[in-house]
Amino acid sequence: MTRSVGSKRFVPPKSTDADWTRTPAALFASIVLGCASIGGLAWSMTRTIERDALVMTQIETIEAGEPLPSAIVQIEINSANAAQLDLLPAIGPKLALRIVEDRVANGRFETFNDLDRVHGIGPKTLEKIRPRVVIADK
Repeated sequence: MTRSVGSKRFVPPKSTDADWTRTPAALFASIVLGCASIGGLAWSMTRTIERDALVMTQIETIEAGEPLPSAIVQIEINSANAAQLDLLPAIGPKLALRIVEDRVANGRFETFNDLDRVHGIGPKTLEKIRPRVVIADK
């Protein structure tokens, strides 16, 4: 079956010509993408179920009058390294290093207010880190 298109003849491809959508590579790609889609949906559904369970637990805790667990991480100032101190609010890597250097040079911090001896820590910084700093007994 041929048709004339303008002055040229149009010959459709034979049915025996290879169709790239029916190759083994295309089939494999379809299977991989299908599995990835199903896996993504399953993961999304489990995360939603876990989140809903956590919310329900928190609601039950509030209804029972119990305090919620705190997400605040507390750091023991006399044993923490510079990387751990860097996790504190308003404490960057340089100030964390200064705290460690001061602790080595002048000894442990006996009280929370001893932290003001470190250059760069003032009253505002002390107030920001107060809930997160712990000073353990010797």
